[in-house]
Amino acid sequence: MPSDDEAPHFRRRSRAPKRLAVSYRRADRASPRRVSARTENIGLGGAFVLVESPPPIGTRVIVYLAAATAWEPLEITAEVRWVRLDPPVGMGVRFVDLTPAQLGALHDLLVLTGYGEGFVAP
Repeated sequence: MPSDDEAPHFRRRSRAPKRLAVSYRRADRASPRRVSARTENIGLGGAFVLVESPPPIGTRVIVYLAAATAWEPLEITAEVRWVRLDPPVGMGVRFVDLTPAQLGALHDLLVLTGYGEGFVAP
């Protein structure tokens, strides 16, 4: 049996290696300051966001995804589940409290970017 360090990472939903421009802000702050970033991978359940100074694990953030099918960016609440401090630095986020409309819009955005084409879930 593999140790915790060797155990494969488990996700409820698959992710695809998609680099998308995003921005985010901390959900608990009144400041509208957004940090520009990019995804390393993304799926319906979350994403890995490349960012120089990730917030601490457990922090709630609002992730903004630009969608060609919408006038306004898609806003999704997420929770920082883990951080990587070695390059490429970033944070793994889990999308939380998605409404059916947000889930549908996220699905449409992923399909438009080629999500699923040639991708086989582990």
